[in-house]
Amino acid sequence: AMAATWAKLTPENLSVVQVKNEAGLTAGNYTDLVLDDETSKVAADGTVLTSYRLRPKTDLERLEERVGAVETGQEVQDGAINDLGTVVGEIAGEVMA
Repeated sequence: AMAATWAKLTPENLSVVQVKNEAGLTAGNYTDLVLDDETSKVAADGTVLTSYRLRPKTDLERLEERVGAVETGQEVQDGAINDLGTVVGEIAGEVMA
């Protein structure tokens, strides 16, 4: 069960987190969390008790994401410009022929 929970703590799933209490009432809404730490202990009866520590992303982590998105967009734009240049060159070659 711990491994299954761990697998759910993805960046996508931690982008919006809603914490509910035992009564099912919302106790908090959070955005842009990251898994900071995990601690597991084996109880006397053999069950594993796991604690996950989540924290908000730092300004640097948010900036790194934004820079990554800009770089990805730039690569797409560079590819489109290259494709356009190739097509224009082919058209120019046909017109000159």
